[in-house]
Amino acid sequence: MPGFVRSLHPTHSVAARGPLAHWLTQGHEGCTEPCGTGSPYDRLASAGGHILLIGVDLSVNTSFHHAEELAGAPYVCQREPTVCTLTDAKGQPVQTAPCRLHWWGTERDYPAFEPEMQKRGMLVKGQAGEAQCRLID
Repeated sequence: MPGFVRSLHPTHSVAARGPLAHWLTQGHEGCTEPCGTGSPYDRLASAGGHILLIGVDLSVNTSFHHAEELAGAPYVCQREPTVCTLTDAKGQPVQTAPCRLHWWGTERDYPAFEPEMQKRGMLVKGQAGEAQCRLID
């Protein structure tokens, strides 16, 4: 989409727009853990950014993987990296890079965090038309 910059990570690419878009997305392809140190999720947190969920709940909030990866949770990423092919916006192969893939099938209950996040002022709920929104600090 015009005006957006997309990271080249093979499993968790991020699209960003605005004055920090290039900074947020650059180098993501070099992150062995998709949401860990140096990823757009890490950079967003370090910049004091916010996450806005529109019409969905916390069950689809990928930023929780950032906290899991920083904590070294053993159920998040496979131990051995897989060599992945990175593609550009036209679907053309650009390079290969090692990436620790996420384990499939790990059950999580992120929505269970919502009451505590609200209590601590980390999450505010609102409405935009028909969609319930969650703004996360």
